[in-house]
Amino acid sequence: MKKSIILIIAFLSIFSMAAMAKEKNKKMTVDFYGVDFSEVNVIGASESDTKFIEAFRGINGLFVSEPKKYDIAGKMNLIVNKVCTDYAVQQLKKLESYSFQNKELQDVDLPTIIKAYPDTDANVLIIVARKLNKPENTGYYTAVIFNGQTKEIIEQKEFKGKAGGFGLRNFWAGSLYKGMGNARFNNSNSSNETSHIGDDIYEM
Repeated sequence: MKKSIILIIAFLSIFSMAAMAKEKNKKMTVDFYGVDFSEVNVIGASESDTKFIEAFRGINGLFVSEPKKYDIAGKMNLIVNKVCTDYAVQQLKKLESYSFQNKELQDVDLPTIIKAYPDTDANVLIIVARKLNKPENTGYYTAVIFNGQTKEIIEQKEFKGKAGGFGLRNFWAGSLYKGMGNARFNNSNSSNETSHIGDDIYEM
C-alpha cells in the first residue's frame, strides 16, 4: 500500500513539473507595431534630422519587406500574429517639431509612448528606440509588450546592438538585427517584468 502511495506521489510530482515546464516555455502571441523613434536621442551624427526621419521610416519598412531577415518571432521567441508598422511610422511626425539630436540626457516615457497606439484586443509589441550613439556605433532599445486595451505593460526588455551597413537606414537597422536576439521573451504569464540583457544596463 505504501509503495502504491509513493508511486502515485512520484507520478503526480513528475506530471506537475512537466506541466510547469510546458507553461514556462509557452510563447506569447503579439501583434508587432514597429520601431518607435518618437523619443529617440541621436548622438554624434552628421546627417540631418530629415535624413534620419527618412531612415527611420525605411527601417520600419524592412520588417515588412524582409520578414525572414528581421524575424521578430524567431529572434524574440514570440508568436507574431500580425505585423503592422504603420502605427510606428505615424509617430515620426512628432520628430518634425524639434531636433532629436544630441539632446540632454533623459529617459523615454514608455507609458506616454504606448498611449499613442490604437486600442486592440491583442497584446502589442513595439520596439522603442532610446539612443543611437554614432561614436559607439551602437543602438539602444526597449522591446515592450503591452495590453492593447488597457495599455498596461506586460513585459519589457532592454537591449543594444552594434550598427553596421551601407547607408543610413541599413547602418542603424543593423543594430536592431544584431541586438533583437538578446531580447527573448520566455514566459506567456510574465507580468510587469523588466529585464536588462547581459551588460545592457546603461545610462541614458
